[in-house]
Parts: sequence; structure tokens; C-alpha cells
Amino acid sequence: MKKAGLFAAVFFVLFSISLISSADITLTKNSYYPGATLQAEIPDIFISNLQLSNIGIYQGNSVHKSAAESGLIKSGGKYFYYAVLPTFSGDYSLRIENIKYYSSAGESSEAISKPFSIVPTNESYISVNPGHIYTSKDFSISVRAYNSPQEVTAEFEGKSQKATIPISSSKTFYFSISGIIGFTQSSVKIGSYSIPAIIISPYKSNDSSVVSNASAEEIIEDLEDLIKTDIKEINATILENKDYEFEIKISNRTNQTLNLYISSPDKAIVFDNDEIRNFKESETITATINTAEDLESKIVISNNKTEISIPVSIKITQNKSKVSQIVISEESGKTCADIKGFICNYSAGETCEGITTSIANTACCNVVCTKKQTSSSWMWGLLIIIILVLGGLWLYKKSKENPQFKIGNVFSKKTESFKERMSPEIKTGVELRKGLAKN
Repeated sequence: MKKAGLFAAVFFVLFSISLISSADITLTKNSYYPGATLQAEIPDIFISNLQLSNIGIYQGNSVHKSAAESGLIKSGGKYFYYAVLPTFSGDYSLRIENIKYYSSAGESSEAISKPFSIVPTNESYISVNPGHIYTSKDFSISVRAYNSPQEVTAEFEGKSQKATIPISSSKTFYFSISGIIGFTQSSVKIGSYSIPAIIISPYKSNDSSVVSNASAEEIIEDLEDLIKTDIKEINATILENKDYEFEIKISNRTNQTLNLYISSPDKAIVFDNDEIRNFKESETITATINTAEDLESKIVISNNKTEISIPVSIKITQNKSKVSQIVISEESGKTCADIKGFICNYSAGETCEGITTSIANTACCNVVCTKKQTSSSWMWGLLIIIILVLGGLWLYKKSKENPQFKIGNVFSKKTESFKERMSPEIKTGVELRKGLAKN
């Protein structure tokens, strides 16, 4: 009996190693366009559960992850990963690290790297977010068009919907899971994307096999299904070594109590609260950014299972007039007026005194628009300086022409002349009389 058990264990290990040696990360493409959505399938070769924090997108030989909104789920013995890629072209890699896994040589903890590239193009294309779905309720997918307006069709469970998306704009497609019973593995077709959709329907099924399949699945919840942030991206131009605050509102999509953790890989970004416990409805965190150089980073909100990343792009300027705090928001269906904002007339010299939010493809100011008043006082000051300089030159010229000429003499002569006019000489002992009548 013991020999049989030992033989089975050895067979399992050898089978696992032979299987793992041929396993690899599968990408849908080897090259992507800027801002497109990378989708990957990763075999379950890990000794412990793979976490989103173990995976990153790296440019070239950089040791820091590139800012990219991403997600991870596990189903059917494999992981499904997606990332909305950076907009900078170059050589990149998807890297898995800081986790043990089985390899052909046994256990290993070396980083696994899958190379790919981001190449510029003038062609029309789209990106999707998220790149996979795990949900127990109706869901939505945001689609962004690049380089030209596009007619996009989305298909799910035999139903389709179409929309025209303007250039550099996003459209949100909404999908219903009504009619789906129990655990269902499906997909959403949008353009060239096939988006895995794992549905855990709240409706019960009499099919015992469906229930058993659902309970057998080990699925990592997508944090996008649990919470929503009002800010999707931060782009700012700021002065160096000064504090700039950005408020991020987090809303709970569920009736669950959550624990959230707030962080950033860059020390230039700090938070007033890096942990939210017993999170039920909504909370607002403040991110303060202070840096002396340009910054490409992200803000990470996690629940220790999956995470949401808010890309942060900071440019440093020496010109105070170029300072701007712009945040990208996805307030679907809302206008600037709906959130009681203001649309500034930048061409007329107006500026936003607060934070500018992109809503409905419009720059919306959350405080007030102001216009700097132009003043001619500097012209008067310049005129006075010119007069003084010319007067000084005239006096200098006079002193050169006449060595006896002194500025003090000029003023003293003018003073004496003035006294003579205002005080006529009156001789002592002589009475001065004048009548009013004419002689």
C-alpha cells in the first residue's frame, strides 16, 4: 500500500514537472498599440495563489513597474490577466516575481518574463477596460477609440449593441446577466477583443452539476466589481518641491464590509490615510504629490487579493502660469453642469482655480474660472524711469559744458527768484500807501 502511494506521488511530481516545462504565458499578441489592452493566460504552476501584486508591466530594463490599470482572476486551472498598457512605445515585458512555482528543475522563485512591444501607429484601434469579467451582477465595459471615430459592436450571450465612439473618447457598454443561472463561463466580443466573463448568478439552479462546478472554482474577485473610484487618472503640471493635493472618492458597490489599503510605489505620493477598515459606503482619501522631477507612477488601492491602479503622470514646470491639476473621470452620462462645475474659456485667458476634471470629453473646473486682469501700471513705471534717465543725462551734459554748473545752484537760483516774486522789497521808514482810485 505504501509503495503504491509512493509510486503515485512520484508519478504526480514527474507529470507536473513535464507539464510545467512546456507551460508558458500566452499573450494575445506580440506587439500592441499605445493604450491598448493586453490580455494574458497564465498556467497555474504556483505553490501559493498568484496575486496581482506579483505581476507587473516593465519597460526595457526598468526596475519599476509602469503605471497600468490591471486585473487578475483564476478559473479552470489558469489565471486570466489584463492590463491597459502605457501610451509610450518601446520594448516591454510582463513579469511575474516574488512567488515560488514549479519548473522543470523543481521549485523556483526566479522571475518569469514574457517580452512584447508597444509600437506607434496611425491606424484606428480600441482598448477595453476591464479585460476580463468576474461578477455576480450586471456589469459594464469601457471602450476607448484611438486615431479616428469608430463604430463598435459589443456582443454578449446572443445580444448585441452598437455605438459610435468619437476619437480619443470612451463609451461604456452595459450588460445584463438576467437569464443566466448559476455558474457560467462566457465571453464578451468587442472588436478584436474576446473578454472572458465568469458569471456567478444569484439565481439558483436545479442542476447539481452546475452547483458543483461553481464550488470547485477558485476565483479571485476583481476589485472593480467591489468598489468604484471617481478619478481614473491624474495628469498634472506642477511646481517642484511644492505640495499638491488630489481627493479621490471611493464608493462601495456592494453590501459587503471591506478592508482597503492605499499605496504608491513612489515616495513622492503620500496619503492622509493608507488603510480603510470596515469600509461600507464611501470614503475620500487625499493624495499629496510633491516632487522635484517629472513622475510616471500610480496610486494603488487593494484588498490584498486584487487591486485597482490610478495612473499618475506629473510634469514639472518653472512657470507658475502653466500649473494645472487635471484628473480624468468617468462620470457616465453626466455633463459639467450636472456636477455643478464650470467650463473655463482658456482661449480668453481664463484659468481654473481648482482641479480640472475631464467629463464628457470636456474640461470641467470644480471651483471657479478666473481671468487675470491686465494692468498698464508697468507702462507708467517704465515711462517714469525713462524720464528720470533723460533728466539725468541732461544734467550730466550741462555739467560737462559748464564746470561751474551745479545742480544745487539751479535749485537755489530758482528758490531766490521765487522769493523775490512773492516778497517785494519794502524800504524801512517809508510808508507805502495806495489808493483805490485811479490817478
